[in-house]
Amino acid sequence: MQDREILNLEKRIRPPQFDELPPEVRELSPGQGGESGRDAEMGGYRTTESAVAASGIHAPARVLDADANQLTLSLFEQIRTPALLLTGGADMMAPPALMKILASHIPNAEFLVVPNAGHSVYWEEPELFNGTVLNFIRKH
Repeated sequence: MQDREILNLEKRIRPPQFDELPPEVRELSPGQGGESGRDAEMGGYRTTESAVAASGIHAPARVLDADANQLTLSLFEQIRTPALLLTGGADMMAPPALMKILASHIPNAEFLVVPNAGHSVYWEEPELFNGTVLNFIRKH
C-alpha cells in the first residue's frame, strides 16, 4: 500500500458521523461511559477533549492541521527508538488493524491489543496499561 492509502485508512474505516459522536463514545469501549461502571467508580472520566481544554494549553492551528503534518509510513520506518503501540480491541479512534499496520513499519516496535478497552486503555485497564508500560521501559 502507498503511504497515502494507509494514512487515509482511518478516514475510510469510520462512518462520516463518527466525529459527531460524544467524546465518551469515541474514546471508551461499550459499557465504560455514562454514570455506570468505572465512570462512577473512578469519579468520572475526563475525555481527551475536555482534558486538553481544561489544561489551558492551546496548540497552534498548524499543529492540529492534518494536511500540514503529513505522517507517512516512510517516516515511521525512520524511528529508531523502541516504540510501544497499545490499542483497545474496541478502539474506534486508532483501531487495532490500523495500529498493527503502523507498528509493522516501526523497527523495534511492540504492539499490544487490550481486548475489552476502547481508545483510553490507560483509564479502562490501568493495571494492565501501567504494567505493560513499566515492563517496556525496564526492557529498554
